[in-house]
Amino acid sequence: MLKRFLIFLATLVVLCGLYGAYAYTQLYATGLSVSGVLHTWDMRHDERERSYSVYRPTILPDGAPAVFVLHGSMGSGVGMRAMTGREFDHIADREGLVIVYPDGFDKHWNGCRGTADYVA
Repeated sequence: MLKRFLIFLATLVVLCGLYGAYAYTQLYATGLSVSGVLHTWDMRHDERERSYSVYRPTILPDGAPAVFVLHGSMGSGVGMRAMTGREFDHIADREGLVIVYPDGFDKHWNGCRGTADYVA
């Protein structure tokens, strides 16, 4: 009986944490504005269609560095931007950076594992 209760309690704690993170991300992503513009482009490389989004602040110094923000497996660049609450865009505005959100092939990156069942 105690084991069931502890499993229930642990599940409840995890679900509450996930909901809180989701609610915070949604509030944060929609509550703060950024000054720059997000552009999305597609390109073809090695017979594969690739896409990426680039956030460019309104004020950008010459020679500004670029920061690449990679998503996890089964994710996307735009999804990663939303999941981080556009915080990288705010950093770009403040520090004068270009932020690149690339998409992996079929939502994956090549992790150099020989056992992967997908092509990245």
